[in-house]
Amino acid sequence: MEVLLNNEQPKILYLSYDGLSDNLGQSQILPYIEGLSQKGIQFVVVSFEKKELLNQLKHLIQKRCIDNNIIWIPLTYHKKPPVISTLWDLWVLFLKVKQLHNTHKFDIVHCRSYITSLVGLYLKKKKRLKFVFDMRGFWADERIERNIWNPNKVLYKNIYHFFKLKEKSFFYYSDATITLTQSSEDYIQQHFTCQNIAVIPCSTNFNKVNKDSYFVKEKIQIIYLGSFRTAYLTDEMFLFYTVFRKKYPNAKFIVLTNESAHYFNPFLKKYSIEQNNFIIKQVPHHKVYNYLTQADLGLCFIKPSFSSIASSPTKFAEMLAANLPVVCNNIGDLKAHCKQIPYTYCLDKLNEETFTEFVNTFALPSPEERIKISQAASKIYDINLAIEKYYKVYTSIL
Repeated sequence: MEVLLNNEQPKILYLSYDGLSDNLGQSQILPYIEGLSQKGIQFVVVSFEKKELLNQLKHLIQKRCIDNNIIWIPLTYHKKPPVISTLWDLWVLFLKVKQLHNTHKFDIVHCRSYITSLVGLYLKKKKRLKFVFDMRGFWADERIERNIWNPNKVLYKNIYHFFKLKEKSFFYYSDATITLTQSSEDYIQQHFTCQNIAVIPCSTNFNKVNKDSYFVKEKIQIIYLGSFRTAYLTDEMFLFYTVFRKKYPNAKFIVLTNESAHYFNPFLKKYSIEQNNFIIKQVPHHKVYNYLTQADLGLCFIKPSFSSIASSPTKFAEMLAANLPVVCNNIGDLKAHCKQIPYTYCLDKLNEETFTEFVNTFALPSPEERIKISQAASKIYDINLAIEKYYKVYTSIL
């Protein structure tokens, strides 16, 4: 290891089952710990990496970590066979964590979501580390509601109940709990024994976007960023696009995603969308803003469910940082936030009638008006605010 920790500053073991080489890791993990390390926090980060992504980005991420005095331990993520592969990863993590703690004697273990919190709970009880439960959402409920686990199968039913029991322990024993929304904090306070909750939404860097790069174009661009499966409402987004084209017939639908083109063929056929009006791009994370700043309207439709009260979509913050008007539905805190941010629209219903009513009243803001979007959104979603909140959590429990 090139980086050495000293005993004069807080030492944090950061555990993530998401990889730093994932898009999520590059947007929602690495920038935060880089910012916190600059404030004197020392990190050892253990993450689970997909082999292909790690091969592409390992040297870049290693350089960023070394430049910021961060020790990064990448472990291999296993997907198959289901359940057994996760148990294996968990065992590997447990052994690695015991070794690391013996070497560094950490002050805090910061666990991102539920899998790593199983190890964090052990460190809290057996090694007396301060335990930060960074829940990210009601994970077990998400797995059921997004059809990742089949509750009719005994195995997944038992796994679900196991994690719901552990969830109570995570809240009870944590020295601090991080949640993404005020809506979920309200629910937690009512239903769990929990202390020291901080609400930190998924945030982004509002300073890295060229906010003056937008220009009015002949053809309007509707844009969507991210996955289309499980939690996201593909049908509704295509329906919105077809309704939008009745008023703006030249509008294009641009999708920045890793999904294959074959996934969209049934939707193109169902809504009679010509191939040249639907553009799919696989874009590295650092180039996403180039497309967002040139778009005219962003979509963010997420499946409403119990677990969605804890949802804070990263794509929403990234679109706003690019001064992009956004249409969304009522999940998490989005309805409340849309009241504070101009040119953001939260729809209570996602159907043809509501879409038609919206499109008939919608007008594209001028480039000068669009600047007001990021000015207002930065007061909620700027990553520097999130870093300060994390720093306050750490210092409050040490």
